Amino acid sequence: GVINDMLAITQEVVPLRRPNDMGKVIEEVMSDVSPHEGVEIIQDIEPNLPNVLVDPNHLRKILRHLIDNSIQAIQQSGDGTGRVIIRTEKVEGEKKKGKQEGEKEYNEKSTLRLSVIDTGPGISEEIRQRIFEPLFSTRPRGMGLGLYTVKRLIEAGGLKFNVESEPGKGTRFTIFLPFAEETVRGGNE
Repeated sequence: GVINDMLAITQEVVPLRRPNDMGKVIEEVMSDVSPHEGVEIIQDIEPNLPNVLVDPNHLRKILRHLIDNSIQAIQQSGDGTGRVIIRTEKVEGEKKKGKQEGEKEYNEKSTLRLSVIDTGPGISEEIRQRIFEPLFSTRPRGMGLGLYTVKRLIEAGGLKFNVESEPGKGTRFTIFLPFAEETVRGGNE
């Protein structure tokens, strides 16, 4: 709970990265998300996703914080209704030739783009610059630990992410996850 989140601020984050079935991780997180009146949650998940190299516990926490944040933003805006979309998209890297004779072509830096998109009120540029600060919240009862935790876990895992938002148009958090079998090289098979 809150005490564990507060203690986590002071602890070093050490990811245990290993190949993970992204679809299964999303399924596990979604099984814990309870329905919220007026908020529709849509899963736009590509079939046959490649395994990604990530700490599964960290990814579950990241995804849960982002979904909860989106739900809360929607509930506090306008009429309290909207959508949260969890979307995956494969992003193929550049084709590269092997450096040595006999090596096959491979994709460099292919990633899985995982996005949590909401139709909430959006975030102004001024607020967006502060959302990852510890103890910063725009909610009356907010602790200001959710997005701070998200950023710490993403950075500890060596992952990249971005936030796109515009007041009145919602928010999109995107994390770029490396494929577990990123390079397919071979000599004698």
